[in-house]
Amino acid sequence: AYGRPSPRASLAVACARGIFLCVTDRTFSSLAVSRLHAALASARTRLAAADARIVETQVALTEIPAPTGDEGARASVVAQRFRALGLDGVTVDAVGNVIGHRAGATDAPAVALCAHLDTVFPLEAVTEVTRDRGRLIAPGIGAVRLPVAAVSS
Repeated sequence: AYGRPSPRASLAVACARGIFLCVTDRTFSSLAVSRLHAALASARTRLAAADARIVETQVALTEIPAPTGDEGARASVVAQRFRALGLDGVTVDAVGNVIGHRAGATDAPAVALCAHLDTVFPLEAVTEVTRDRGRLIAPGIGAVRLPVAAVSS
């Protein structure tokens, strides 16, 4: 089971929950990391403001069965969401990865957000999400659905 994400969730917590922030071509000092966190403050604020929408996306994605090797239905929905958000070149590759591109506003190093779509549960597993005192309960809801929901909301 997974409760509502905290508006104060840090980048480290997001990484621990399965979303990986990769900044290419650089090694950062502690001061640079602090500056990066400060620069991301407005993004964290926007994520907190979108919390209800992100949770509903998390629920919707969780309720689409996606056992390993059979993630096509979930990948299709994520691809549609990426297109709706204006990402360029959205594709689903031969193994089910959903790939899209959003150009940055500067020439800063690229950032890649990665998360998996599959679950360890069989196709016929119950995927309905139930709510209990603010908690979301369903097989796989705490795995990586939250990061996928956040980047596709």
